[in-house]
Amino acid sequence: MLEAAARDAGLPPTDARTGAARCRAHSEADLASKIGFIGLGTMGMPMVTNLSKARMDLVVHDVSPAALQAARALPGVHVAATPSAVAAQSDVVFTCLPNDDITRRVYLGPDGIVAGGKTGLVTCDCSTVSPEATLEVHRALQAKGISHMDTPMLGSQPQAVSGEIFFIVGGDRATLAKIEPYLKMMGKLHMYVGPSATGN
Repeated sequence: MLEAAARDAGLPPTDARTGAARCRAHSEADLASKIGFIGLGTMGMPMVTNLSKARMDLVVHDVSPAALQAARALPGVHVAATPSAVAAQSDVVFTCLPNDDITRRVYLGPDGIVAGGKTGLVTCDCSTVSPEATLEVHRALQAKGISHMDTPMLGSQPQAVSGEIFFIVGGDRATLAKIEPYLKMMGKLHMYVGPSATGN
């Protein structure tokens, strides 16, 4: 199904290697020193697992103590108490959250990503949220010199586990090059569709 969608969109042929194998095409110089991930649910936990398999240094957060305990068992994964703490330690942050309200809270709340993020940080929201929420988050981050990409997904848990997610990417096209290695670790395909909020 994902491959058919890619063909319909005019994408190049699928890379059938696993995410961990695909990442080896990138040199260490291409990769950020630390990746943040917030939201360790049905999709987020297997995505973090694939980043861990690719030997990324990760700092993660979730409201579920059980999810954090499971994440601690993964190689290279460290746990942070708040989204702000994740942002403060990371060069790139991915979020995978259930709805607009939680996305706004994680990004814009007092302990959120905007509060902890530094200039030059790149954030990527894999949540399926409204364009309005995406633009609100984008503008708040932009005011702090943080680049925001919307990266919602086609696929479900089996594709997240196998590293075969199809990402729809909106945001600054030049920033796509910075996050592309990680999209390839977690997914099989991605398609750039335009500026911020066009992915959603």
